[in-house]
Amino acid sequence: MKRILLIAAAVVLTSCTHSDQEHAKQKLNEAGRELKQDAEKASQKIKQESQEVKREVGPKLDKATRELKEETNRASKKLKDTSEHQRR
Repeated sequence: MKRILLIAAAVVLTSCTHSDQEHAKQKLNEAGRELKQDAEKASQKIKQESQEVKREVGPKLDKATRELKEETNRASKKLKDTSEHQRR
């Protein structure tokens, strides 16, 4: 919606009186500020939600990673022991 307003304001600027152009410029600047504020709010919300996901998922991911490493080490040791036993 705001993008449409920006485009309309740009079109209006090319075919209006000086007073109309000034008014359109003010509206254009206002729309630009609103777009910037909306973008900043969206960015903050994404940042907050990202941190929340990190808090919730991070410990579970760390635990799963540790368990996978431990299981890999056990499997590797078992394979090594079996290999050594077969050589004898």
